[in-house]
Amino acid sequence: MRTPTLAILAIGMASTEPAAAQTYNPAFPVCLHVYRAGANYYDCSYTSLPQCNASAAAQTYNPAFPVCLHVYRAGANYYDCSYTSLPQCNASASGRAAECAINPYFAGVENPAAYRRHGRRAY
Repeated sequence: MRTPTLAILAIGMASTEPAAAQTYNPAFPVCLHVYRAGANYYDCSYTSLPQCNASAAAQTYNPAFPVCLHVYRAGANYYDCSYTSLPQCNASASGRAAECAINPYFAGVENPAAYRRHGRRAY
């Protein structure tokens, strides 16, 4: 019983140098959690949330285009919302691990005068 305990203690004492792990620096209170294939880590080098958000490459849907191309890659799936029609998107998706989808955030073309109807009052 003493031998395993002493062996564990000896190994612990031999590896007293600081580990190459992620550390928290109080000078930089905001961390960005980065997800990458095989290497998830925290980047704690930001002083504010707006600074952190500006550097984060977030997934966005472009509201100016009605069709998005969903590309499937190992560890990095993404949407490319820069297509004006499904046939245009399908041509780009052909032969790739990708599919086309309708943009759920498409703003559409507004013609406010044509769709406003004012009802008549009945007396």
